[in-house]
Amino acid sequence: MRISVSSENVKVNEKTHEHIQRCIYFAMGRFGTAIERVEVRVADINGPRGGIDKRCQIIVKLFSQGSNPIVVSATEDSLSAAIVYASDRAGRTVSRAIERRRQKRKKNYPILQPE
Repeated sequence: MRISVSSENVKVNEKTHEHIQRCIYFAMGRFGTAIERVEVRVADINGPRGGIDKRCQIIVKLFSQGSNPIVVSATEDSLSAAIVYASDRAGRTVSRAIERRRQKRKKNYPILQPE
């Protein structure tokens, strides 16, 4: 699982970068073999005006052929809260997508019972 971080109107220092990686691994580490890459985009929407304007967008690309990327976004008053909330939602969404894929595979390959 490759993680890339990009930012817009906000500085991502080493501490924030480590926080992002820790949250991503905590939320999606168990699915590491199914995830090709994770892109994290953080932004300060209003700039210096303040308010609830820190956004974290997470894009997860799975290894499965033909699957659309999973996109989750969260907007909070602090960047740390937006990262935690978005990574938690992304982990749950990836879990559902992988479970749907497993159920589809089971449906396509029924188990034959001996006669």
